[in-house]
Amino acid sequence: MSCPACGATLASVGSVPAKDFDGSIFTFDGQFRHCPACGFTRVETGLSDREISRHYAEVSLYVALSGVGVGGDSAQDRARYAQYLALMRANRVSEGRHADIGCSRGGFVRYLAAQAPAIVSTGVDCDARSLAGLAADGFGALEGDAFALPFADGEKDVLSYFHVLEHLYDVDSALAEAARVLKPGGALIVEVPDALGYFQPETYVGPMFWLAMKEHVNHFTPRALRHFLRRNGFATVDVLQSRQPMKGDKHYPSLLLCARKDAAADIDAAVADGPDFPAAFRRDTAIMQRYAREIAADPSEPLCFWGIGLEFFALYGYAGPLLAGRQVRLLDRNQTKLGLTVDGRPVEAPEAAAGQGRLICCSYMAGPEIREQAMALGWPAESILCLS
Repeated sequence: MSCPACGATLASVGSVPAKDFDGSIFTFDGQFRHCPACGFTRVETGLSDREISRHYAEVSLYVALSGVGVGGDSAQDRARYAQYLALMRANRVSEGRHADIGCSRGGFVRYLAAQAPAIVSTGVDCDARSLAGLAADGFGALEGDAFALPFADGEKDVLSYFHVLEHLYDVDSALAEAARVLKPGGALIVEVPDALGYFQPETYVGPMFWLAMKEHVNHFTPRALRHFLRRNGFATVDVLQSRQPMKGDKHYPSLLLCARKDAAADIDAAVADGPDFPAAFRRDTAIMQRYAREIAADPSEPLCFWGIGLEFFALYGYAGPLLAGRQVRLLDRNQTKLGLTVDGRPVEAPEAAAGQGRLICCSYMAGPEIREQAMALGWPAESILCLS
């Protein structure tokens, strides 16, 4: 198989058993294939872009989640928005017609209205639920997806794609659509997680955190992303690799680029290196498999998992088959998750199992908070295991 970014041959790295709530399309054995030439990694899931888009429009919980890429208004969100705007201004984008593609709840659209009103912004997303609040508050909000933007040719001066391209198989078609909508010389602002930083100490959140983002079918390096951009008529004019804040004093590795349509040539930007991806992949998956075996060997009943999110599903992909026939309770405080099931087991409020059995805290970022709440509900400290 050829690398979608640079055309070199992809090498198989291994598979990850992705798991999600019952009925979700994101339950599969994801096959990771890595390009030794440009560093790009593709995850083969058997899904199509159409199926993935339908999931975001109808099933995903983004409208009720916090974190990177959901258009929120937390302190961490505002810090990221400030960096986006700083990059835009540094590249002479201080006014004009802008659209934020994949805007979710529209946090950046709101931020621009307050901080840079000369940039007239519209949010675009395939999830009408996420757009509802933005539209109700009087901001521009349009349903659409990255492959069919609701704009005329050359209508926009600047487009932004924050945490979008890692979700799309057909990156080329999305960028070709961006080129159609931008005027000549228009600016394209893109942020994706920087795969070169996944395993760096400053941005290493925990075992398999970045690998277990089952909705991410692409893992980009600066070199790989620039191949995609160049092929679709964009010249990169600015590259910023940084670490950006998340909850729990954690950080994510950000790759932020500014490109221009029809510009003459790319800049010659220095790019930081990262660890050996295949070796780090094998290490992280081995750690998670060991966690799964150790938890399954614990005779405590019931086994209570608190935090039914990314880390839980990374663990449960390996642990689930080992827990057949065991008493398992799934606990979370997010109201939108209550009543959803995993292998037929319902998600409940933590109070439903207060103090019972062994508690596994499945959140790298909220671990101390969950531990404190669990002890208040009657779990002894020695019965609480936190993933780390």
